[in-house]
Amino acid sequence: MSSEITQLGIAGAALGIILFIIRYFIEAIKDLTQKNENQTKDFTKVIENHLKHADERQQETNRIFEQINKTLDNIPNRTLDMAKTIYPPKKKPRKEP
Repeated sequence: MSSEITQLGIAGAALGIILFIIRYFIEAIKDLTQKNENQTKDFTKVIENHLKHADERQQETNRIFEQINKTLDNIPNRTLDMAKTIYPPKKKPRKEP
């Protein structure tokens, strides 16, 4: 009877240790999962902010290029008009029939 009680005591202690270890691993896994989720959320937020700012800068760059193109479209006309006022076209003499 004494050996059976000792065996039950040892089995109970072993079971307690096993349950403690399992509970510890479960808590450790939960902590790691939570840290991973937090890092994923932070990383996603950083990437979203980066993409947002990159898109804003691209739109600003496009707007500036549109302004440059409009300005460049007007330059040849101004130059040609100015050239005509400085150097008016020569009139060709009319040939008499």
